[in-house]
Amino acid sequence: MSTMSSVPATAHTAKEQDNSKPVYQDCLQCRIIGTGTLVGVGSYALWQSRAAAPGKKIHKALLAGVGMAFLAGGAIRWMQCAERYTNTGVLATSLP
Repeated sequence: MSTMSSVPATAHTAKEQDNSKPVYQDCLQCRIIGTGTLVGVGSYALWQSRAAAPGKKIHKALLAGVGMAFLAGGAIRWMQCAERYTNTGVLATSLP
C-alpha cells in the first residue's frame, strides 16, 4: 500500500525540492492501521501493568513505560498523518 510520491515538485516544500530523491509517504490506510496498532499495543501494555495483574512491581513499571511509549508513538504518527494531509490542501478522503 505504500507508494513513492509522484506529486509535481511545486507541491513540495523548498527543502524537498532541493532533494532529487522521491519522498516516501505512507498511504492513508497504512497510517490508520499503524496508528491503531500502536495505540492497541500501548493500551494492552498499560492494562497488563495494572495493580491487580500478576507480576513483580518492577515488571509492571517497565510494562507501563513501554505502554506509554507505544501510546506516544501512536499519537505522533496520527499527528503526522493529519498534518501531512491538511498541509497539502487535499481532503484526506480524496487521497489514494
